[in-house]
Amino acid sequence: MRGGTLASSGLVLACTFGLKHNAHAEPAYRMVFSDEFDGTTLNTSTWTAADNFTHGNTELQLYVESAVAVADGVLRLTTQYDPALAASYGRPGYEYISGWVDSGIAGAHSADPTTSEFAGVGGTAGTGVADSASKFSQAFGKWEVRAKLPSYKAAEIWPAIWFMPAPEATNPPHLCWPAGGEIDLMEMWGLGQASETVSPSQSTYHYTTNGGDAPAECGSDYDMFDTYEPNQFRFDTDQDWADDFHVWTLVWNTTSINYFVDDQLYGTITATDLTPVPQTPFYAIFNTAICGESWCHIDEDPGALFPVVHEIDYIRVYELVE
Repeated sequence: MRGGTLASSGLVLACTFGLKHNAHAEPAYRMVFSDEFDGTTLNTSTWTAADNFTHGNTELQLYVESAVAVADGVLRLTTQYDPALAASYGRPGYEYISGWVDSGIAGAHSADPTTSEFAGVGGTAGTGVADSASKFSQAFGKWEVRAKLPSYKAAEIWPAIWFMPAPEATNPPHLCWPAGGEIDLMEMWGLGQASETVSPSQSTYHYTTNGGDAPAECGSDYDMFDTYEPNQFRFDTDQDWADDFHVWTLVWNTTSINYFVDDQLYGTITATDLTPVPQTPFYAIFNTAICGESWCHIDEDPGALFPVVHEIDYIRVYELVE
């Protein structure tokens, strides 16, 4: 598989990565973690696949373990229209099933929203995660993910590659979500079969200062976020993201967050008093949602063009060599 020797050699490798616009000496990075998704099973020492799990946000999918597979050198998250399967989990209100994998949950995903950093985020009860300790997390460095997305023609599809504060970093409490921040490396929304415009890849840094008062409690409502402009960036393209693999890269240091697609820098966030860059470890999440919000609703037959697949070729994480 592409780059498979990096994962299998067991060596500590150094690589050099430079911001293309910077004429100064390029910073040096050393790989500290990778998963090339070789083999036929998910490495559960690193990842947890959600089963009978929902995330709120009025989303229409139920995350099930059977939607997650490792084969042919990639991690596959399959999304399909299957109300009957969702109902078999005791969740008749959901129309789609899909995959969610993260490196942040050492325990099982929970049906109790009060145990979750997602508690209070929109949606219905049963959206929780039993947080104890992350399987892999890191602060700062360079994070690379090579992925192929579902087609933007699949209405309301919502694949994402993102990072959240590690559970063990939630003491003191203000380091958890939302006050601890949320780094979205890639999100894409399906525009439907009638769209002649390819949906852009978007990257966003979410955070909250709680209006300058005391830090927000863990799981406080999403509406407390101070988000979006100038913290959201679009990468426009005329190529369907489903046509080929692309590399999304996050370069994160103590004072800035930088977003790249295929080595092209397209967004930078610089720390200010009102935009605090995270200083604690984050863990990785791969998932594909179905957007149920009014702003993304598309009047098409449910399940048109489904099933669709979100493929992750690898994730590679580096630390800066001082």
